[in-house]
Amino acid sequence: MAGFAQELPQELKGVAASKFCKPVEGTGSADGRLAIAVGFKSPEPVDWAKYKTELGYDIDPDNALLGNFLIDVRKDRALALLEGKHFGTRKTYNHESCGVAWSDKGNYLVEMQSWKWHTAHATLHHLAADGTVTSRLDLLKLAKGELSKVLQGKHKIDPAKINAGYASSLSEPEVDDEGHVALHATAEVPKSETDPSVSILIKFTARPDAKGVLQAEALEVKEAGE
Repeated sequence: MAGFAQELPQELKGVAASKFCKPVEGTGSADGRLAIAVGFKSPEPVDWAKYKTELGYDIDPDNALLGNFLIDVRKDRALALLEGKHFGTRKTYNHESCGVAWSDKGNYLVEMQSWKWHTAHATLHHLAADGTVTSRLDLLKLAKGELSKVLQGKHKIDPAKINAGYASSLSEPEVDDEGHVALHATAEVPKSETDPSVSILIKFTARPDAKGVLQAEALEVKEAGE
């Protein structure tokens, strides 16, 4: 699952990325330098033949060492450990997918993991010239907040019901080199034919605050059809 970037485990620093992880197809930056990878949070040698399938490499989602990484493909170097648990080199597995959007120069990355009814993680990363993560913004938290406002204000849905029964999903993220972000977000009660659902378009500009943490400025939210 995609999520906040973390420090690489000390034992992985200096180890070639290809020793413990493999790129996820379709997640590379425009210049092909950076990508999301799936692998193991361990420097121990990996017998990749054990994980080879006809379409790539798959790892047991319950493997305690499973990890997602941001890597520099050309330098064969892992740049960050991600919170996520995407479990193979294919971008999509039935109802599960690893979604990404890069700015043209690769200084912004949106990465997220979604299932049939919900998005598990969604993060905007700002990257330095060498690809290291300098700051980030939790897009799922932002989207859930805006969806809740519409459900409470327009549909008079109790916050407790929103938290307990509604699933939130994000899709179609876009980001440019100036930090302008756009994405779609939907909230619905899975399989319900009576509970109202909400779909919104969120636009904002990402700017770091005094502590270097990304903030959503000039936020615009529109419901579908407006």
